[in-house]
Formats: sequence, C-alpha cells, structure tokens
Amino acid sequence: MSEVKGENAWLHINSIEGGRAAVLLVMMEDILQNGAEQSLETIADKYDMKFISAAHNTDFLKQPIKDEKTDSITEKKAERAAFLVEFYNFATTHLPHQSWSQWKAQK
Repeated sequence: MSEVKGENAWLHINSIEGGRAAVLLVMMEDILQNGAEQSLETIADKYDMKFISAAHNTDFLKQPIKDEKTDSITEKKAERAAFLVEFYNFATTHLPHQSWSQWKAQK
C-alpha cells in the first residue's frame, strides 16, 4: 500500500468485518509510515488500542489481557497485539531490505 500511494494521496480502507479489522490495516500502514519516528505505544494510542501498548511492555502471554466481556475477545486482543508487536518489530528493523515473508521464514 505504501509504495503505491502517492505523496498527497490518502487510503480508503473498508473491511467486511468492519471495526477493528479496518483499524488493524490502518495501524499497519501507520507503522510503515511512522514506526521509525514513533513508538508502538504512540501509534496504538492514536487508535485507542491501549491493550497493544500493554502487550508491548509486558509478557502478555503470562499476564492475560483483561476484558469485561468474554474470553474469546481477550484471545482475539492478545492475538492482535502479538501480531502488531511482531509487525512493528519487523517494520522498524528489517524494511526495506527484507520482505515480511522472508523475515517470517527465517524465524
């Protein structure tokens, strides 16, 4: 997305799932554009995704993310947080020299 988008262009992201799925894509784009200058916490806070900031600062697999609703939502949040932490680490350390697929294959 980043390479195709022109300097003064904007992205319109729409998701069948809606809500958080679209936010995830927007956050990924934000990480690609601003990850070198902004922390994951700063980016996550823009989208009111504070649980991602918590996951980045703690071992969230040992300290489950608390949610008032159901355990399945907590699992989804933990998975989303883990993915975004991993994506942030990739984007800030391996781009543009290595693709996501190459990086994942090495792990």
